[in-house]
Amino acid sequence: MNDAERLRRFIVNADGVNGDRTTSSRRLDRRTIALVRLGALCAIGAPTLSIRAEVDAAIAAGVTDSEMIDVVAEIVPIVGLPRAVSAAPSVALALGYDLDLLTDHSA
Repeated sequence: MNDAERLRRFIVNADGVNGDRTTSSRRLDRRTIALVRLGALCAIGAPTLSIRAEVDAAIAAGVTDSEMIDVVAEIVPIVGLPRAVSAAPSVALALGYDLDLLTDHSA
């Protein structure tokens, strides 16, 4: 399936438009896919468990903690600071950070 056909399928909401092989090119590497998905989950305010699953996939693909934190920073101009701030604790938890230590202002 060529790129124009893939776009057409999205535009008309054709059967099979759900991110499976029908519409996914698989031209993106696993790292890029994980980063894009993490950004999308943060942008829509996904629950922590969903973000955790994508963080795990990103780690398995060789994405660093710094790159995932960069994703949170880079969505700010598109989705706004409140959405990124809302997603940050979920990303932090998924990366194994202690939220109490991160939010302790006395340190």
